[in-house]
Amino acid sequence: MGCAQNEVDSLKINELLSGRGLNYTSLAKANFVIILACSVRQSAIDRIWGKLNLWKNRKKIYIVGCVLATDKQKLEKKYPFLTILATECFFKQIPRLFPKYPPLINRLFCENFENKRHRSRQTPDHAYVPIQFGCDNFCTYCAVPYTRGREKSRPLKNIIQEIIKLIGQGKNHITLLGQNVNSYGLSKKEKQKNIQNLRQLTGDKLLLENEKKSIMHNNTGSFSDLLWKLEKINGLKKLDFLSPNPQDMTSEVINWMATSQKFSGKLNLPLQSGSDKILQKMNRRYSAQQYLALVKKIKRAVPDIELTTDIIVGFPGETKKDFDATFKICQKIKFKNIYIGKYSSRLGTVAEKFFKDDIALKTKKERFEKLNQLPMR
Repeated sequence: MGCAQNEVDSLKINELLSGRGLNYTSLAKANFVIILACSVRQSAIDRIWGKLNLWKNRKKIYIVGCVLATDKQKLEKKYPFLTILATECFFKQIPRLFPKYPPLINRLFCENFENKRHRSRQTPDHAYVPIQFGCDNFCTYCAVPYTRGREKSRPLKNIIQEIIKLIGQGKNHITLLGQNVNSYGLSKKEKQKNIQNLRQLTGDKLLLENEKKSIMHNNTGSFSDLLWKLEKINGLKKLDFLSPNPQDMTSEVINWMATSQKFSGKLNLPLQSGSDKILQKMNRRYSAQQYLALVKKIKRAVPDIELTTDIIVGFPGETKKDFDATFKICQKIKFKNIYIGKYSSRLGTVAEKFFKDDIALKTKKERFEKLNQLPMR
């Protein structure tokens, strides 16, 4: 369930357990069921509750991935047969769950699991490659920092080695993954600098310079450094990334998109809301005007870009005026597609603690439908 990171993690788990003699099979035949949970929306957890009622007679059910502590307590109380690994390091624990199934080859499970081979469910030539785990943004509606932990960037060397291996397996379209993918390799000071630069962005003026002066640490470098290095890899035909944050979209990254021979031409740039009031409540560190100016810069650099976005409707306190601001900005930009979510309160998040979920479900559905009917580019 959930994001592309969960898809990658599921493939890693499948490969790990296949290496212990376990075979992926249908639910009707399975002795073990592993659920990769998503805690971003309440609806995802609700779906897990529904599935557990169907699967409770299985020999063993495991839940891994993004699980809040409050959900873990409720699930374990209701279903004592569950095993829940609700930590950011669950890969290290999975082998211990299957002591009767040692590795088929004489080696221990590698704790540095980053170089495990991935297979994509999309197309035979496509693969996801995580470059970063966790998040430091603490958007008020999101549980990821509490379930996946704080941001950690992978060493650049490991990423390059993995991509070269994937190319050797016929994967020539790579999508880089991260909860905030374009903050890859940045220090706290550099992240704050990006936010300050974005706040100076108005109209045609872009005061986003000196990104090349990024501090090298953890053997990473900046996101643009990584993109330019991957550009040089032979056999790589297409390259893109999920999910960037507008606050960290620098001129260097835009320049790469404009001049790259390998950029796929597709970019998802989450807006979440067109209302400055709602953006502030969400702890999104940009204004609607700054987002518009950033999009203008991107479209000027890459005129034929396929731009998509994410929107949350019905966030606490969202008035008709707030929603209209979101609708108008989407009309103006003419996205290729809009991925719309109806807000649902998540236990443990800032929004759940301090904001009342005061928008009726009917209103959320109406706003969803209105946005969903917008003509796309």
